[in-house]
Amino acid sequence: MQKQMQHLALDAVIDVSTLPFSGPLFCMIVCSAEECSMLASRFGFASLASLAANISIKSAGPDHWDVTGSLKAEVTQLCGVTGDPVPESVDFQIEERYGLANDEGIDVEVSPDGVEPLVDGSIDLGEIVAQSLAIAVNPWPRSAAAPENFQAGAGENENPFARLAVLKSNE
Repeated sequence: MQKQMQHLALDAVIDVSTLPFSGPLFCMIVCSAEECSMLASRFGFASLASLAANISIKSAGPDHWDVTGSLKAEVTQLCGVTGDPVPESVDFQIEERYGLANDEGIDVEVSPDGVEPLVDGSIDLGEIVAQSLAIAVNPWPRSAAAPENFQAGAGENENPFARLAVLKSNE
C-alpha cells in the first residue's frame, strides 16, 4: 500500500480529531523563502537557505499521538569569535509525544515522561519543525579562522584603570 503524503506550510496545525483511525498521517513541510527568512530572523541566523521536514503522526494509545520524522536544513550562522559566516547542513530526527490535557482551560506543565500537552486539541507541526531546527544547529558556530584558545577579552592589553588614571592626573 502506497502512503499518501500531504504537503503543508510552516503554519500547519493538525487537529487530532481529523487524524486517520488506521495508520499514520504522512506530511511534508517545505519552507518557502519567506518562511526561511522569518525563521532566520527569529533564531538569529545569518541565513536559512532551505528547510524541509517529513513527518508522520500516529496514535500511540488512548489520547496520545506520536510525531516522528526527519528535518533537513541548510543554515548559515556567524562565528562567535570572528563574525565569519559558518555554513551547516542539518539532519535531525524529530520525536515528540502529545497527549490530551486532563482539564480543559487549565495550564498543563510538561510532564517528566516527555508528553507535550495538546493545545486546543491540536498539534502545531510548524512549531515542532521550528523548535527542532533551533535545537539541531550548532549552538556555538566557529569558523576555521577562529583562534584555538580564544577567550573573551583576549587581545585587550590595556589596564582597565589606565583611563581613570589619565582623568585623575588631569585634575
